[in-house]
Amino acid sequence: MGLKLSNESKNFKEKDFNIIIVDENTAYKNQIAAKLKYIGYYIEFATGGFHLMNMVENPDKNYHLVLIHNDMKDMSAYEMISLLREFKSKFDLPILFISQTVTEKEIKELLKAGINDFEFNPKEQKKVIEMVVKFFNQKKLSFQS
Repeated sequence: MGLKLSNESKNFKEKDFNIIIVDENTAYKNQIAAKLKYIGYYIEFATGGFHLMNMVENPDKNYHLVLIHNDMKDMSAYEMISLLREFKSKFDLPILFISQTVTEKEIKELLKAGINDFEFNPKEQKKVIEMVVKFFNQKKLSFQS
């Protein structure tokens, strides 16, 4: 039995896919955001872990993906992910983690905490874009079910 959806949900487009980028590296954040905006995605930035929590808890907004690039000054990536998973499932709000400095042990911990996917090479933005498109397509299919 499929979900009953409005026409708006059936026509889920890139502009309806809301992404939060959590990153202190302004140059990287702006580069990846520009590429995602060019495709048509809606992008917002979180300035830290606490800001991210406030954004996601806002009942007037619906986010579809969080892209976390390393730890933030106010909160580690592990803490952000663990807190998000207390009220948002991996399906409801996928998390893509990007870091060049993360170890295999840390990735295992982050997977356990609730990331959906990860990329070891932040400079390889094409791979990050492909992962975002994959999450968008999964969400789009769920709206069409």
